[in-house]
Amino acid sequence: MANLLIHKPSLAGMRNKPAREWTAAECILIAKFLKDPLWRLNNLYTVINDDGQAVPFRLRPVQRFLYENRHTRNILCKARQLGMTTFVDLLGFDMAAWTCNFRAGIIAHTMPAAQAIFQDKIRFVYNQLPVWIQNRMKVEKNEAGEIRFAHNSSLRVATSFRSATTNFLHVSELARISVTHPSRAREIITGSLPTVHQKGHVFIESTAEGPQGAYYNQVQQAIKNTREGVKLSALHFKLFFEPWFHHPPYVLPRGDVTMTARMKEYFGDLKGQTGVKLTPEQMAWYVATESVLGADMLQQHPSTIEEAFRAAIEGAYYKQQMYAAYRENRICTVPYDKRYPVDTAWDIGHRDSTAIWFIQQIGGEHRVIDYLEHSGEGLGYYSKELDKKKYRYRHFYGPHDIANHEWGSGKTRLETALMDHGIAFTVGPVVALDDAIEQVRKLLPGCRFDESNCTREHAKQPVGIPSLESYQHEWDADNGVWKTSPLHNWASHGASALATYALCISGMETASSTTTDDLAGAAMETRR
Repeated sequence: MANLLIHKPSLAGMRNKPAREWTAAECILIAKFLKDPLWRLNNLYTVINDDGQAVPFRLRPVQRFLYENRHTRNILCKARQLGMTTFVDLLGFDMAAWTCNFRAGIIAHTMPAAQAIFQDKIRFVYNQLPVWIQNRMKVEKNEAGEIRFAHNSSLRVATSFRSATTNFLHVSELARISVTHPSRAREIITGSLPTVHQKGHVFIESTAEGPQGAYYNQVQQAIKNTREGVKLSALHFKLFFEPWFHHPPYVLPRGDVTMTARMKEYFGDLKGQTGVKLTPEQMAWYVATESVLGADMLQQHPSTIEEAFRAAIEGAYYKQQMYAAYRENRICTVPYDKRYPVDTAWDIGHRDSTAIWFIQQIGGEHRVIDYLEHSGEGLGYYSKELDKKKYRYRHFYGPHDIANHEWGSGKTRLETALMDHGIAFTVGPVVALDDAIEQVRKLLPGCRFDESNCTREHAKQPVGIPSLESYQHEWDADNGVWKTSPLHNWASHGASALATYALCISGMETASSTTTDDLAGAAMETRR
């Protein structure tokens, strides 16, 4: 009905001006349409656009698609500047403004963000309504992050939300919250979401922040449900992904950029994966934008949902290097070459995970062919796993602290490895953490990873390549900055294991073996 009304001559002029500028005759004309929520969303409200101008809100195709296909629980993964945050907030405002006894909430990732959302997307929208509609709504409160109506409905914007039953909840930038405030992300999942009535609406929207945290887990479960054809209950999340090319303004004249062979290959691969055929103007925009954003392109403007979670973590140590690996197609299929030996690089956990990379040095290239990570097991478990792989081993690179801990046998790990399992570790040098990270940065441009074998799952978390993508600085929540020290979490083990390899082959300091040459040689023979 709304689309037909737009084309009537009596309403055509109203489409081009804010609701506050409607004449009395025009207000009488539209009064009968106010019961239609789609009409209200597409005609009644004024918002601030990307240029800072107050303009009538008109549903974009992606916004209308979400409105018409929404579920009770919705999770959105999207490119920047598609207007999804504005739309979802406006939907919550509309429901609270026109429904009795309705409770709506918006969770922002920071208090300044919450204040900005309330000021620009809630209070501003209300203040731009015609006075006669404001009088009809009878607002009792419009400050301190809450708008409350006389018909016993309200909308509140905050950084957390625990209350009685809620009818509408929008969680903005959950991925960001998961990275900077993981405890608050858990609180949202366990405390805020359960407050929403089964027939109410939840919208979780965010740009990705790598393969970790509450947002990633919810998206992956939604993907799994879709692939397996699970019939969604009221509490299942329905996934919506909106790539950058769904935004019509993302175009440039084709003559403004030079199309490299790398980008031609990328667009060709994208067409093969998704079937989408980009226009020359869209490709020109992407090339120009990527030249500015670099590694942040995957996060800000993903083409596929898989791409959205690649190398997208702010504060990650190896973001630039891993982005280059994807763009240069060095994360691909890398088979084991039986003509060359395999080196292993270890991070040995005392109370947590042990991680092992399997690498072949061929022609100056480091071919990373496999990855293993597990926890709660002794050296014997890993020795058996190495034997199962049937590789021909050469060096076993261990971290510098390998001699400091026991494997529960009364002997040092070095002694246990050699005497009981025939593994002669070469121990890496002791260096500052910053130096170790720098050696990995130097190493990565020469690495080629087998995407399948180097992406494993441990404790319901993807590890291996995702560990390198997600190894990051620790966040200082009090001061709102990244610390100089790394965050010790699931990503640390794979990152530390690769640092072991980088240090042992770097020549910074001669790595030492704690075994004699004869014993080491005999030990290596047992692994062949």
